[in-house]
Amino acid sequence: MEEGLVKVISPIEDTPAYKAGVKPGDLIVKLDDTQVKGMTLNDAVKKMRGKAGTQITLTLLRKGEAQPIIVTLTRAEIQVQSVKSKLVEPGFAWVRISQFQEKSADDLARHISTLFKQGPVKGLVLDLRNDPGGLLYGAVAISAAFLPSKALVVSTDGRTEDARKKFFATNEDYLRGVKDDMMKNLPAAAKTVPMVVLVNGGSASASEIVAGALQDHKRATVIGTQTFGKGSVQTIMPLGNNTAIKLTTARYYTPSGRSIQAKGITPDVIVEEPGSATQQARIREADLTRHLGNSQDDAAKAAAARAKPAATPSPAAPAAPAAPGEAQKPIELGSKDDFQLQQALAFLKGEPGKGQAPLNDQQLLRYSRHILLGEIGIEGQERLRAAHALIVGAGGLGCPAALYLAASGIGKLTLADPQAVDLTNLQRQILYRTDSVGAPKVQAARAALAALNPEVEILPLQKKLLEEDLAGILASVDVVLDCSDNFATRHALNRACVKAKKALVSGAAIRFDAQVTVFDLRKPDAPCYACLYPEDGEVEEVQCSTMGVFAPLTGVVGALQAMEAAKLLTGAGETLHGRLLLLDAKQAEWRTVRLKKDPACAVCR
Repeated sequence: MEEGLVKVISPIEDTPAYKAGVKPGDLIVKLDDTQVKGMTLNDAVKKMRGKAGTQITLTLLRKGEAQPIIVTLTRAEIQVQSVKSKLVEPGFAWVRISQFQEKSADDLARHISTLFKQGPVKGLVLDLRNDPGGLLYGAVAISAAFLPSKALVVSTDGRTEDARKKFFATNEDYLRGVKDDMMKNLPAAAKTVPMVVLVNGGSASASEIVAGALQDHKRATVIGTQTFGKGSVQTIMPLGNNTAIKLTTARYYTPSGRSIQAKGITPDVIVEEPGSATQQARIREADLTRHLGNSQDDAAKAAAARAKPAATPSPAAPAAPAAPGEAQKPIELGSKDDFQLQQALAFLKGEPGKGQAPLNDQQLLRYSRHILLGEIGIEGQERLRAAHALIVGAGGLGCPAALYLAASGIGKLTLADPQAVDLTNLQRQILYRTDSVGAPKVQAARAALAALNPEVEILPLQKKLLEEDLAGILASVDVVLDCSDNFATRHALNRACVKAKKALVSGAAIRFDAQVTVFDLRKPDAPCYACLYPEDGEVEEVQCSTMGVFAPLTGVVGALQAMEAAKLLTGAGETLHGRLLLLDAKQAEWRTVRLKKDPACAVCR
């Protein structure tokens, strides 16, 4: 209530009030012919409720409107569909979560699987706008759909030991009771597809947990406006005699330790909602009387100052204002008229001036040696920052390749390797240290690369990629680096790249011998790996575990692969397309062999 009137916090999506155009901040002054002033909130709610199919007329006051707005609603049984999805454009998916209900995680898994079966998904928008939250376990499960296994999702901290908990992306932390893990059959590409999370002042509680987790792990870019700031934990304590007391016992913290309470999540890119009146009228946790404060207020204010406003293009012509006394109908979320969604899609596509903010001063300084090169410049560096590379194999070749691409400022790196670090790896796999032994390679690599360049989004995949995985993953990838050590993986990668028309940078090293080439499969006349090594050919499989390998040679090859990938992405120079570079490290001699497409090749003909 505000000044004796009922104040709308946020209308629930798809309800009669939402469809009629009721907005956050509206003040209800009359219910039919009855004045609200003088009524209690319970009395007002009782009068608004009624039999489905009957009507009620609301008289509203709205900030910025000179006269009251009158809307007539037809009462209905409210059945909220918590998860919706569709392909808004070919290759770009929109998934909307309106509330975190008991079955929301199961519904999300079903929707994601359906979307990825419709074809390659290049980008995904997770829409949490006006989502008031719900079940904590649902938030953990939905975060786990997109995060690496065992990644921290959220923690709680309070005065007592039982108020201090951590929740991870594991089924032990989101399954309730005995049931199948709804996330186990998700396509592998769900963990790597480029993502944007849309939020606004109506995103609260569980939706803030998801947005914060994906933001902290650099799994998604958060776009929109500051969220509500509901980050406290309430506990019901029985007192006996069928009574209880509800107490606030803890605060929620994102994986990096940020308190959500009374602050919310600050977007990476701020895109305001059309119509400033709606934005100004929104109530947040910090606006409520006697709200629980944020123990990190000073740090939170500094974080808000760091948010990057988007370089916003001129939107389409604004909708015509509603006639006096009428409520303007809401814009359909997920439609072409949804301005914030269109900005999110522009960001995913890397369209200049729409989603991606320009290089800031620190980035211009960090990448200045690239920018000084006329063949790269600022435009080339921007292309590199918008690019996504897949490195298969985080070993002797993958380590230096990942290091140089991360240092160069690539936007996103997916690292795929099923193995853990072994002591024998340390002779040549330069991302790892002695204390890395026993750790999953992709996780140890992720930590090392984040320390080198925290701006790069690192997506670890601790698994052997199967052909069904590759089809989905390659949809969002710009270049593939084959740093594997066996023919089965090389041929599987080659087949997937041929099908997806992706450039493949291939490297190999054994003993003192090495080779590097580029199969630019975007070009119709490009040879593929099978043109060089036919799948049915009799080629001896050799491993460095039995034959040995000269440590610096792997560094040379991995660096060459990073160089070729960077050239492909920035457009600088000529790549090794159509040429096979051979290196004899003992004699320090290079040879070049010309490669041509084999018209009889079973893979690319």
